[in-house]
Amino acid sequence: MDDDDIFDATYRQAEEEEGKFDEGYLFQDEEPVDLEHEENVRKFKAENEARKRKLRDFQKLLEDKLITEEQIKIEKQKIYDAAIKQKNLDIRRKEGKSWDIARRIFNGPQREPFDDNKFLSLIYDLRE
Repeated sequence: MDDDDIFDATYRQAEEEEGKFDEGYLFQDEEPVDLEHEENVRKFKAENEARKRKLRDFQKLLEDKLITEEQIKIEKQKIYDAAIKQKNLDIRRKEGKSWDIARRIFNGPQREPFDDNKFLSLIYDLRE
């Protein structure tokens, strides 16, 4: 007889006797407990818990690292934006200076006699 047949026979017998089935009837404490197996199970559970704790710690470190990396990216972006803004201001200043020099050249006093040095000084100012 295999295990299923034994189970069915025991189930039917229990139903006839009591009208309902009690699983405790099947699993009696007569079988010896393997202490080595229980010890191995305890070790496995302890190792598994240690792995879970280690994984949680790694996940927390990874989250902290990702947050830190995001903060670094944000700070780098702020620095880059400030540098671009400063560069644009410098370009505007240079353009403004160039326009001022050009205005002085072309809209200079009309009645003054032409002076080569003054004219050339205005051009050389433009190159700065």
